[in-house]
Amino acid sequence: MKRNTDRAGRSSRGNARHLLGGPLLGVFSAGWLGRKASRGSESGRAGSVRVCCVAIIAAVGVVLACMGEGLNAQPPARNPQRPFVPPRQGAGPARQPNMTPQARQRMQVELRERMQAEFRRRREAERSQGNEPSRRAMQVAGGQGAGGQGAAAADREGVRFFESRIRPVLIEHCYECHSAESDEVGGGLFVDSRDGLFRGGESGPAIVAGRPESSLLLTAIRHGEPKLAMPPEGAGEKLSDEVIADFERWVRMGAPDPRVKKMSPAKTDQETADWWAWKPVESADPPAAGASDRSDPIDRFIAAKLESQGLAANGPADRATLVRRLAFDLTGLPPSPEDYEKYVTAKEPAAIEELVDGYLESPLYGERFGRRWLDVARFAESTGQDTNALYPHAWRYRDYVIDAFNSDLPFDRFVLQQLAGDLLPARNDDERARQVIATGFLAIG
Repeated sequence: MKRNTDRAGRSSRGNARHLLGGPLLGVFSAGWLGRKASRGSESGRAGSVRVCCVAIIAAVGVVLACMGEGLNAQPPARNPQRPFVPPRQGAGPARQPNMTPQARQRMQVELRERMQAEFRRRREAERSQGNEPSRRAMQVAGGQGAGGQGAAAADREGVRFFESRIRPVLIEHCYECHSAESDEVGGGLFVDSRDGLFRGGESGPAIVAGRPESSLLLTAIRHGEPKLAMPPEGAGEKLSDEVIADFERWVRMGAPDPRVKKMSPAKTDQETADWWAWKPVESADPPAAGASDRSDPIDRFIAAKLESQGLAANGPADRATLVRRLAFDLTGLPPSPEDYEKYVTAKEPAAIEELVDGYLESPLYGERFGRRWLDVARFAESTGQDTNALYPHAWRYRDYVIDAFNSDLPFDRFVLQQLAGDLLPARNDDERARQVIATGFLAIG
């Protein structure tokens, strides 16, 4: 503020000097010429000329004073609390304080139209550069081509490109595992029809028309994710960069595909509901004792089924065979010498029920049956494959599974803890830690 005040003071002093300088110059000139006139003997005509010269010199002085004022004029002092903002170029006319509402509305409409025109221009430029799927590509993908026939009405160039560059690759590298003729369709994905590609398999749609980066098929053939890599390891080499570029171009075109093969319909809700595993358990009376004369209800069910097939049940196993079967079934190991002597060779062998209870209470029981659940969960102590990163605490989840079987944890509770153990209430810190460890099911395997 002080600097602006000094500048204004200097400007005013300079203007005063110019304003006073002109008249003083005229007065000085007039006095000098008057003195010369009094000394000389010039005629009246010469005196008139001198007076005119004096007037001219005075006028020039006034003009110089005005010019000096214009040259030294300074802009108004800027308020430091309000920074200067230059007007934006191309932002339209500034708002006038006395503008009528009608004029202001016309100005806003004009500005809006200019912005929309600029937006359309940029969008067309992006489309021409291939950064956005064209409307034609989206129509082909959505089945809105000419004539409403969808992919069958795709433009000839796109169909020609598919038939020459895409279909031969699919037939050579993909049909063996992903077509209707495959013995087992990998991942539920069919690539032998347009509907199969767009519907996809277990991982979702294989193609997103116009968007290569969102298409799982492109991710698979680029080997972007090891689990989705196609062709898979051991089934062939990765496709060449040229072929991958062809697929990317094809997807960006809208994935035109003239194949209109109908896909087999998926199972209906009714068929799924009729599956035996989803039916409620029903009470059934054991069949009447037949020729086998079995006393155990389970054995009577088995005997009745065997008899319906014309088969006969084996006779009762001897004691040594029974002990050996129980040991392998419940612990995965042969019976120990002590057990064999106690339940087989002793003069008065102990009851078999006692042996069964002993095996069920043994830690080996949890190890035997916990292994089966760990196989289901795909348990491993490392990631495998090329990197093979280790899971240093994987043993905690393994021990949780073994302890769950040994403690006879109810199955519904067992599953719930593995899916949401960190969200379940706990009675103490040990139980909470055990439930959190159970969620290793979601990360290991």
